[in-house]
Amino acid sequence: MVKAIHPGSHPEFPLLLSSRLVPEWPISKLEHVSEALAKDVASALLDMSPGDQAAIDARIVGWTIPENYQIVHDILQTLRLPPYNSTTGQQLLSLLDAYWHWAVLALLVILVQLALTLNVVRLNRRLRHQQEVVLQNQEQFRSLFQQAAVGFAYASPTGTIHRANQRLAELTNQTEVQLQRLNITDLIDSSDFSLANASFEAMRRGEIGQFSMQTRIGNDNRTVWTLFTLSAVRDQIGKMKYLIGVFNDITELKNLEHALDNEQRMKSVILNIAGDGILGLDKEGRHTFINPAAARLLGYQEQELMGRDSHACWHHTHKDGSPFPAEACPITAVLKDGIVHRGVDEIFWRKDGTSFAAEYISTPIREGDEVTGAVLIFRESDPNGLHQNNGLTPPPP
Repeated sequence: MVKAIHPGSHPEFPLLLSSRLVPEWPISKLEHVSEALAKDVASALLDMSPGDQAAIDARIVGWTIPENYQIVHDILQTLRLPPYNSTTGQQLLSLLDAYWHWAVLALLVILVQLALTLNVVRLNRRLRHQQEVVLQNQEQFRSLFQQAAVGFAYASPTGTIHRANQRLAELTNQTEVQLQRLNITDLIDSSDFSLANASFEAMRRGEIGQFSMQTRIGNDNRTVWTLFTLSAVRDQIGKMKYLIGVFNDITELKNLEHALDNEQRMKSVILNIAGDGILGLDKEGRHTFINPAAARLLGYQEQELMGRDSHACWHHTHKDGSPFPAEACPITAVLKDGIVHRGVDEIFWRKDGTSFAAEYISTPIREGDEVTGAVLIFRESDPNGLHQNNGLTPPPP
């Protein structure tokens, strides 16, 4: 069987011709011809030169160059002629055998590139997570900064306010924008400025990290007392980066202190002008306060009695000179039973060893259900021996 590719005709050539677009190769293969023989024939035809006798007899003077080799490739592939004489697997094995070191190198490069890519992906994920955490922390900080119950100011190393929260604006009766035009020391009362400025300069020099002071801050509506704390934040080499000022409103505390001071002064006046002796005792029976009348009646200076045991100082002996046990003392019994005790003609002893008869009333001091001390009020008994209670009453609870 003879097959011509795109058969053509020529008046002077009676045999089969292929078209002029492909080589004029007559390819023959009979059904009973083996595959090997067909390959040998095809190879011989391809190797035939124009000077061969067969080429001369066939008037073949050369090979044409086809514009499209696909048909030729199809024929070669069908006949399994080179380069189609081996399978894809064989070709791959051949290539691997020839270029295995380059293949290994390429594989290593790919693996390294893959590892680097995976590492970059992991780092990007971690970076995104850290960025989300930072943004979340910043949002929490802004929320805490704005909603804090104390006034906050973020200032430059020179004290210029960059940010202030709502609470500080309320304390100073100014807007946040107005506060950003001020120096943090401008908020301090003029009477406290010298102390604050000296501490501020010491902080700039690095001698202290922070300082606190009680000061009033400007407010047209009322006087605002604050506990002002200024802290410096520094970098790794100790250079000041910024300042944090905290203003805690202690106006109510200061008002309470003033009220307590007034009450204490009033009590002091009462104790000082009272004609009766008044002693304060702790739960162990030791003196906690002594008014001038009590010190005078007992013959002591007030400082001499402070902190000393009351029974051992002036109630240690009976009238007949026998010892008076502390556990039998009716005056300090109030510390154990919490009951008001009264007495007349009780013998009190002076510092110089003399004694006098006294009437007294001992009243417990309570904190809840616990007796924490007592107040003793006494006076010298009626020298005429009448022993009436002339208005000696316990102190108010």
